[in-house]
Amino acid sequence: MKVLFLNLPTHDGTSFIREGRCMQKRDTWTTVWPPISLVLMATIAEGEGAWVKVTDCSVEDMDFNSLDRQIDTFEPDLTIINTATATINSDLAFASSIKKRLPDSKVGAFGIHVSALPEESFAMNNALDFIIRGEPEETIKHLVVSMKNGHGLKEVEGISFRQSGRIIHNRPRQWITDLDSLPYPNWDLVKYLDYRLPLNRRPFLFVATGRGCPYHCIYCTQKTYYGSAYRPRSPRRVVDELTWLCSRYGVRDFVLWSETFTLNHKFVAELCGLIRKDNLKINWSCTTRVDLVNPGLLHEMKQAGCWLIAFGIESGSQRILDNTGKGHSVESSKAAVKMAKEAGLLVVGHFILGLPGEDKNSLMETMRLISQLNIDFAQFYCAVPFPGSPLYDLAMKEGWIVSKDWSTFEQSVYNMRLGDVTPEVIYQYRKKAIRKFYLRPSKVISNLRRLTEPDILRNSHRLALEFLRRI
Repeated sequence: MKVLFLNLPTHDGTSFIREGRCMQKRDTWTTVWPPISLVLMATIAEGEGAWVKVTDCSVEDMDFNSLDRQIDTFEPDLTIINTATATINSDLAFASSIKKRLPDSKVGAFGIHVSALPEESFAMNNALDFIIRGEPEETIKHLVVSMKNGHGLKEVEGISFRQSGRIIHNRPRQWITDLDSLPYPNWDLVKYLDYRLPLNRRPFLFVATGRGCPYHCIYCTQKTYYGSAYRPRSPRRVVDELTWLCSRYGVRDFVLWSETFTLNHKFVAELCGLIRKDNLKINWSCTTRVDLVNPGLLHEMKQAGCWLIAFGIESGSQRILDNTGKGHSVESSKAAVKMAKEAGLLVVGHFILGLPGEDKNSLMETMRLISQLNIDFAQFYCAVPFPGSPLYDLAMKEGWIVSKDWSTFEQSVYNMRLGDVTPEVIYQYRKKAIRKFYLRPSKVISNLRRLTEPDILRNSHRLALEFLRRI
């Protein structure tokens, strides 16, 4: 049985990241992320005896014509398409291309969009056979086994499928309770050295540390994919995987992948202690909330190889933070950044413009906060009502959405109208925020100093062009 796992190209040639709740263009970070979900699913299918192939067109610079030729050669019995909201039209349309070549091959899709809107997704393309809803790994395992045994789709929990013109929704699959039971991803299935960090261009990989988040930020879709209950891996299992990756692939740069890395301080402390005990010389980064760090924890992280931490700051307006269920204060953002800098970490701040309740006063509050925070890098996103998020339900109910064209549901596009806050207003403030942050003298000087580092100097031309394009 041959199984093909696809991260598809886009019609405009833009590389696109499709990884759980993170659905964004390559230009957000000027890099492509290692497709951990695709590789892990393929690893599991391979473990069940399938002949697997993973094609990530985002790094292989493969267009649809080249992909058609690959399918003609490989002739998969089963194809799994990774999807995102902004690319959903072309993602699902490709099912027809596969069916024209291989009418008996089964074609399925996974991702947050199809999990949140399965009926609408099936209506978009009659060639789509099934959808994996939510967390995909256990489902792909049982799907491969069922198809190999000739049992088809009807007994596989966690999928919806088309049968005689009807859409059948099988029972939801329970979340994986023991994440340590998952195998290490077989990164040999992709060109793993082509995934490189934005600044120094060293190869890097993702290592999952846990899943699920109990917080209630209305713009977030992660509950659709991983649920609200926090499920950590064991620190020992994570460190063993890091050791294995260093030995097998020679990679020493990692993103420790979790919705909220420091949610469990005991877990983080034990993980850092094991990294140091095993004398594991690695560099890693993570993402977390501003109200879930303290000086001691950040110091331990730094000692264990953490060099960069990203915080979801979102807004400089307490009113906006409260409106969106963020659950932290503006002052906690200031405190977290100060603590991280004192621990010797580089800091990324994530900001979202155009959240419910936004007006010009709240936008100016965010501009002021940007000036006050001593962060090293900043990302400024437009609020997006992604299907699978409470914001989508609210925006649909209130009539805020400007266009139902899914390609506009992307983090560089503002597709809502909140009173006087129009897309034009958000674009104006987003451009102002980027310029205000990156063109202030202190930031220009610090970035020029970084250009003296050899790895960064070699890539300065590319980074400069990308920066000028964005501002």
